[in-house]
Amino acid sequence: MATLSVLGIEAYSLLDLIRLHVNVKGEKPGLISYPSGEGRYIIGFYLPSFVKTPKLAFIHTVIGSKPPNVYTYRVDEAEVLEEGYEDIVSGIYIPVSYLFGEPHNCVFDLGDASNLSYVKVSDLRSLLVIANSIYFELGEIPYIWFDVSNGVYVLNVFISDHDLAGNIFFYVTGEEYKGPYLYLKSDFGDVGVDDVPKRVERKYVQVIRVNRIPYLAGRDLD
Repeated sequence: MATLSVLGIEAYSLLDLIRLHVNVKGEKPGLISYPSGEGRYIIGFYLPSFVKTPKLAFIHTVIGSKPPNVYTYRVDEAEVLEEGYEDIVSGIYIPVSYLFGEPHNCVFDLGDASNLSYVKVSDLRSLLVIANSIYFELGEIPYIWFDVSNGVYVLNVFISDHDLAGNIFFYVTGEEYKGPYLYLKSDFGDVGVDDVPKRVERKYVQVIRVNRIPYLAGRDLD
């Protein structure tokens, strides 16, 4: 029986999961999978949760059958995800491991966590400005969540100063899902959308759809 508790975040689709995985894992990709009953499998990977407890988040999705040994992901005019190994120059290979059962307990509500702050942002353009200004990882595209169940864009910012740590969740309500890659237009007055990151001069923000973001559970967002 699993004793480790993790924060469960269910991606809206396998492609949303893979898009984030490729972005944050870089040259060390790898997914875990395990059976979920009725022939289905759960597939996902771990990230820091950015909260005190639980310390890990498990980003995952449910698929209808056992996954392949490897996925091949590439970006041309659109994102392409193939099952199995495809010998192509631009391919990114994501191997999959198989477990007999669930290695953890997923928690989908943070309860009354004390180190969380919530800030409502006036529009999506402003959220992109914040996202681009706080990302420090070279080579990693900033990403934001889109909560499908609530229609909310969320940017998670973790702040740490020695023994003090906390999270600020910047969020925007009343916006529809626009696409996987957003950017600020050249006059900084509006938001553009691309299916893939086509132009190097554009500061993209990646959008990851999730069914329900646990950071917002039970919170009044108005």
